[in-house]
Amino acid sequence: MNTLTVASRRPRRSARAGFGSWAGLAAAILAGTLAASCSRPGTTSPLTAGFDDGRRVGSTTAVWERTGDERGFAGGARLAEPEIRFRYRVDVTNRTDDKVFVRLSDVALTTDNGLPLVTDSVRRECVLGPGDTPGVLTGEIWVPKGKVDTVAGLNLSRFAAPLGERDLPPYRAWLLQGRPGNEAAVNTEIAAQAAAPPCAGH
Repeated sequence: MNTLTVASRRPRRSARAGFGSWAGLAAAILAGTLAASCSRPGTTSPLTAGFDDGRRVGSTTAVWERTGDERGFAGGARLAEPEIRFRYRVDVTNRTDDKVFVRLSDVALTTDNGLPLVTDSVRRECVLGPGDTPGVLTGEIWVPKGKVDTVAGLNLSRFAAPLGERDLPPYRAWLLQGRPGNEAAVNTEIAAQAAAPPCAGH
């Protein structure tokens, strides 16, 4: 039979040993924090006019982040599998000197092959001023826990229509191709786009 003998005198612990223990604990906490929140650098894509793929008006930059939030219920019902919350943000740059109408919609987290895993049917229409506008579109997507490690990217639908004097005639002509002779409807659509709320300050 093995016998454990406890010494009557507690050994003195050096300050250095104590510091090492606290340093180890801090490192463990930091590692846990990094594991719980995983963010990816922004992916920038060119933004072209809807009526002309060769007319580049700016760019979009999409950033997504995996948080440490987890849920087992949604809509008052138990989920088949726990889900992890992801946050995303889309910044837009207008490189023209004119206002640009943009429509951003249908955000999807994707695999490394570009296949959608989970989608958010969000939609935002607004008017960009020249320069950079951060956070034009923001939101969150809950991903089944078993698919979290397969998230590799973010895709979304984008449409842009520059509203300056240079671009309005070809844009109007492009819209009329789908609605021949219906100039009143086309003019109404363009006017509604020009009157959309500003993207800044969202």
